[in-house]
Amino acid sequence: MKTEMRNFKNLPAWQNGMEIVFKVYEIGQPLIDTDKHGYADLMYQAALDIPSNIAFGSSYESDSEYRGFLRKALGACFQLETLLLVTQKQEMIDAFDYELLYEMLEDEKKLLMNFMRQLIWRGA
Repeated sequence: MKTEMRNFKNLPAWQNGMEIVFKVYEIGQPLIDTDKHGYADLMYQAALDIPSNIAFGSSYESDSEYRGFLRKALGACFQLETLLLVTQKQEMIDAFDYELLYEMLEDEKKLLMNFMRQLIWRGA
């Protein structure tokens, strides 16, 4: 289904995804010196993949192709959540930062799922 040009910057999922990126950068800075496993770099990449996939998918004309990139963004949420759990278990980040980023990820997953549903309904 051919659609109009999408402005990804107006999408709540993209905006929230960008906030997640900045929060991960903030949380990850103190990890750089002590992170022997590269968790901070993996967290940065997973966080950046969220809004990047939303933006990249917006360039596709069909809703089904766009949904594929939204699924990749959702997958990046789950990857970041896993890395967040690992760093929290190893006491590399404090409980406040963990809770805040976890809630941001939960919100992002809901936004992405709702957006994917909208694209499905629109195409029906």
